[in-house]
Amino acid sequence: MKHKLYFLLSSIVLLSLLLAACGAPAATEPPAPAETEAPVVTEMPTESATEAPVATTEPAGPLTVLIDNDEGPITPANFNTFIGFWMIGWVYDSLYIRTPELEPIPALATSATPSDDGLTWTITLREGVNWHDGEPFTVEDVIFSYNFLIEAGRANNLAAIESMEADGDYGLTIHLSSPQPFFLNEGLAGTYIMPEHIWRDQTPVSGELSQFQGMIGTGAYKLVEVEPG
Repeated sequence: MKHKLYFLLSSIVLLSLLLAACGAPAATEPPAPAETEAPVVTEMPTESATEAPVATTEPAGPLTVLIDNDEGPITPANFNTFIGFWMIGWVYDSLYIRTPELEPIPALATSATPSDDGLTWTITLREGVNWHDGEPFTVEDVIFSYNFLIEAGRANNLAAIESMEADGDYGLTIHLSSPQPFFLNEGLAGTYIMPEHIWRDQTPVSGELSQFQGMIGTGAYKLVEVEPG
């Protein structure tokens, strides 16, 4: 009886294996990928050129500066201490300015070249500069300012100037009585330029200008009001 049962179970297992083998799908190779043309390389799209943005922000308001002494008028012809001298530099410009390392770099001028003997300086001024009231800055303002400040005793660093000649509106030739090794750093960079059309009626004597404020420069700030004291 046991032998018959074993034979029956073995037959069932064998039959199941045969059926499973017959029903399994035949192994097939994976399909080859279809051939396609290589994509055509194209240039990346470029952005269209645009103009630089124009600043439209209005100034936030006036800058109010408090100092501990009375400087008098804030002009190149009148100041009492170094505080006034530095404040003048906010309202007025010089032909050259000094970096924090005291190196002279162009400001109202674009170049200043001495002759081989150091007696003649050829200067080119910056074009397109206006005074705060809209009047154009020219070489005549420089010649006027240097003569005025020398006569007023406010420009010892220009004392070696013998004569000046204009070459058009933006060219200047300065003749010195003797070579000045520091003429660029102390003369051109240490003397602020005033507008002739504002100052032409003033007397160039230091001390007699104490009531004239001037107000107009080419600097980063426009002088609005000065409260004495």
